[in-house]
Amino acid sequence: MLILQFDRRFCHQKEVYYLTEDLQVHLFTNPTSRWITLVFDAPLAEVTLLDGQGKFLKTQKGISGMQLSLEEFENGVFFLLFKSDKGTMVKRIIRS
Repeated sequence: MLILQFDRRFCHQKEVYYLTEDLQVHLFTNPTSRWITLVFDAPLAEVTLLDGQGKFLKTQKGISGMQLSLEEFENGVFFLLFKSDKGTMVKRIIRS
């Protein structure tokens, strides 16, 4: 798996996502031990969780304020890829 981030592009496997400043995303609490709350300014978003090497772990659709469980994963660095009608954003999270 390959993740590259340069300029305002994010490459995951064979797809290139153009990151936008239009989508605002906030994560609480980061680092986390179990759950993370996702707050964003879009009506609906698809959130994809990737491990530190870019391996797909799971995808979930939801609204702002949704929670994502990391309980089934070991401690480490993860990436969240947000996709909505307002754009695409990548955030890094830490499970400790």
